[in-house]
Amino acid sequence: MSALAPASPVLAATQAGAIALLVEQYEVRSLPGDFLFTVNREQARRGISQGIFRPIGRTCVKYLVFVGDRSRRPDLRGGSRTTRPDRADHTCRTYADGQFFGDPTLLREHKPPRN
Repeated sequence: MSALAPASPVLAATQAGAIALLVEQYEVRSLPGDFLFTVNREQARRGISQGIFRPIGRTCVKYLVFVGDRSRRPDLRGGSRTTRPDRADHTCRTYADGQFFGDPTLLREHKPPRN
């Protein structure tokens, strides 16, 4: 009789935190347990991997808790008081004077200082 070989430590480490996402929709609750909203399986998987949700359940996920401590990037798409859309000037060969370069909400330049 042959004995079973012990499991690889790499395999054990990768499967240790694995929890099954079996249903299609999951409830997201606040830390006190109040219902917030529902997410589908892919959104749940992405939220768990990014640290937004914490799965609750021993062998499979029963519901998700919204952790909300993920650092958020500032949304700069609206611009600010110190920037403006980047425009071409007379030195540009590709664009006409005053024409935007690309997306004016994303490509911005600093405004000159006021006198």
